[in-house]
Amino acid sequence: QLKDLERSLAAEENAVALPPDDHPQKPERLDGLANSLGNRYQRLGELDDLERALEVSERAIALTLDDDPKKPHLLSNLSVGLTNRYQRKGELEDLERSLSIIEYAIKLTPDSHPEKPKHLSVLGVSLMYRFKRLGKRDDIERAVEANERAVALTPESHPAKPILLEKLGASLG
Repeated sequence: QLKDLERSLAAEENAVALPPDDHPQKPERLDGLANSLGNRYQRLGELDDLERALEVSERAIALTLDDDPKKPHLLSNLSVGLTNRYQRKGELEDLERSLSIIEYAIKLTPDSHPEKPKHLSVLGVSLMYRFKRLGKRDDIERAVEANERAVALTPESHPAKPILLEKLGASLG
């Protein structure tokens, strides 16, 4: 319910406000707040929530070293937010930045990491949007490749496998 989401946001705001920026859990707390703001955006469609989620995500990333294992996750979340803003506002710059960020997240993530397929899927989605916008054949080919890798890296019994197969099918269609 919306009131639960509002209470969650208030609690996360407090959790973010309490520790200093050099606290080791600060980026995770910022990421939680960004996710809740993104959820409220998905529910209510208020652009301010999305804008704030992007700002909070940027702050979490700025506080995280590249060798931190959480960095790719934070980058991926920012990439998704930028793609959402592209969908809303249609600014190609958001999509280009989303692609750059998710490619970096993929570079930082070993194939054996459980989130690698998710990152590849995010790349595939962003590439498909750019293909629809610009019509560059290379984008759809790269989207198919990213989705194929995501499927290949995901065990058959994993609950995300059907979704990844669906995204692969969409990129092939």
